[in-house]
Amino acid sequence: MPLNFKDVTDQWYAKMRVPFMTSLTKKFPNLTLADAENIYQDTFLAIYDNLEAGRIKDGTSWYTYIMTVGYNIACKFMRHAGITDSYETPTDTGENNATLDRIRTIEKQMQEEDLTIFDNPQADAVLAEELTRTPEPCATIIRLFYYERLSLAEIADAIGFNSARSVQSRRWQCVKNLISPVKAALQRAGIID
Repeated sequence: MPLNFKDVTDQWYAKMRVPFMTSLTKKFPNLTLADAENIYQDTFLAIYDNLEAGRIKDGTSWYTYIMTVGYNIACKFMRHAGITDSYETPTDTGENNATLDRIRTIEKQMQEEDLTIFDNPQADAVLAEELTRTPEPCATIIRLFYYERLSLAEIADAIGFNSARSVQSRRWQCVKNLISPVKAALQRAGIID
């Protein structure tokens, strides 16, 4: 098994995204997809830190390790948000139909979302317009991270932040603040309902 970050990300980052986010949204029904995505990215930052510190042993089951680290980060995030309960996926007994329907809807949205809106040039134009209205440093952080694909450490150096973690934390807040105006703009443009 690989014990360097590049090998781990090459083998696991894309492969684990959907199962990871599906699992988190099942365990934490109040977790938004944006928060789940941020937790996923934080999970790989934690893995990077643990690899650098030599805390991961040879023979690690990466699937289990990634899910466990992510679950712990999600628990911390939910506690910080004041939400302490989670649950496993309920069995289909007929009593929890609304919850099961919500979980299935989220899973379907996650699988379809990446294939539809992100390939839409009109949606890209709406996002670009909203980014022109985004205050600094958020506009720069979003541009460097999502469009220029710089690492968090590179962004920290570019804009004078102390660490990659501080950029990650600020990026979360920037994305949260951008969600509502982008959604409203996409609705006005008739791209989403």
